[in-house]
Amino acid sequence: MLLQFSARNFASFKDELILDLIPSSDKSHQENLIVKDKFKGLTSVAIFGANASGKSNVLKALSVALITIRHSTYIQPNQPIPYNPFAFSSETLNMPTEYEFVFLANDGIKYIYGFSHDGKRIHEEYLYGYYTNQPTKIFERLKDDIEYTDEEKQYIKPLLGKTPSNKLFLTTANTFNYSKVTPAFDWLSYSIDSYGFNQDDNSALESLYLDELSGDNSAKLFTLKLLKQADLNIKDFIINRTIIPQGTSGNINLDPNSFVRINPTTDSYIYSISFYHPADNGDNVSLPFGAESLGTQQLFRISVVLNKVMKNGSVMIVDELDESLHPFLVKMLVDLFRNPEVNTCGAQLIFTSHDTNQLNLDYFRRDQIYFTSKDYNKGESELYALSDYSVRKDENIRKAYLLGRYGAIPNIETEELIV
Repeated sequence: MLLQFSARNFASFKDELILDLIPSSDKSHQENLIVKDKFKGLTSVAIFGANASGKSNVLKALSVALITIRHSTYIQPNQPIPYNPFAFSSETLNMPTEYEFVFLANDGIKYIYGFSHDGKRIHEEYLYGYYTNQPTKIFERLKDDIEYTDEEKQYIKPLLGKTPSNKLFLTTANTFNYSKVTPAFDWLSYSIDSYGFNQDDNSALESLYLDELSGDNSAKLFTLKLLKQADLNIKDFIINRTIIPQGTSGNINLDPNSFVRINPTTDSYIYSISFYHPADNGDNVSLPFGAESLGTQQLFRISVVLNKVMKNGSVMIVDELDESLHPFLVKMLVDLFRNPEVNTCGAQLIFTSHDTNQLNLDYFRRDQIYFTSKDYNKGESELYALSDYSVRKDENIRKAYLLGRYGAIPNIETEELIV
């Protein structure tokens, strides 16, 4: 469970951004809380703001931090680290970017993990575990110096000197099976991810086909139930796989909505899907993926991922969740995370949106709604929560937002275009 994420000196955020999923003292909508022992977290967080205000950069900061952690195992000496500092200040161009995660790992322990870096090296890194009510230092790093307690000496000392300056010590320690870091590393590697749902990415077809082939049709049943719930008039769908024998030459006619798995040393495969709709004569009409609406295609892709997220209790990060989806469908997806009968493992959703219909205190808490705004004279973005304002529980926050009360809306100048 993600409790908090922060970053500094990343993209349009010169100063610190804090995305807090620890519930405030607000007593409303207790169904929007995940409770695990003594820890509580929000089921979802929605971020609103004008174009180019920094919404996507909040999620990019999350994504880049995770990519840096996961790719650190494979980074070569002197290979650059992905680095995107605030560009509108000579001061920040040479300063490290900072990231910090506060989370409840799958072992039930709360951890704090953070690091800072520029394009060449790691400057700081630390990991603390809450084995009691107070944080315990597992390790602290300042450039190439690793600090640790006497209790950890026998485990960490043999690892010293094995981490290049551009690599994270967390990944080195995990590679050498230092068990104290494993729960934190595993959570950061497998329990939180960003999803783009690119319209050219139909890899979900292969995933569903292979699940069914193994005898597990739970993913298909979940997806089909969600499509039916969305009132899309879909009764069933079938995924087909065509084999391309190894060594096949010549042009192959492909449906642009299919998915191709190329295997250089074995047979390759083409995956396609047909949706079945009931007709007025009682028969079923088969339609290919490309004949369905963009919204149906998008919801299909989301549902396949959503099934895995719900099953694993992981964190799902989505930029522009409302893309090609009706506001009612967006609400339906968000509601799944606040439904304890569906979200049985404590999954979380972090998303950006322009859909102001979601700005509604009838089903959102004030600490679940965030805004981004930008000072366009300085190029600096700011992230802040609705709970920072004095907002009545019965207030029409959608109307207040559109009127500019919370900022985070474009200042559009309408003037005649002279040719």
